[in-house]
Amino acid sequence: MNGGGRKSKSRFTIDLSPQFQERIERLESLLESGGKANLVRDALRVYEFVAEKSLAGYKFKMIDMQGNEETLAFIEFFSPG
Repeated sequence: MNGGGRKSKSRFTIDLSPQFQERIERLESLLESGGKANLVRDALRVYEFVAEKSLAGYKFKMIDMQGNEETLAFIEFFSPG
């Protein structure tokens, strides 16, 4: 903590393409995240959860309203060995 009683923070800057900026803004609006910083924090929490569970051997599935299941493949790169 710093002298003001608040936790210290780190800042970083990233360069975003216009398309990526549009995606961030669309998600920020869709999820009503309360700002880009909150959106990034939430995204990192999800990414961390998916990575840890994938490395532990879990599979993720998407189930539509009719009960059809589909294994999500976007996380395959986390699969062990």
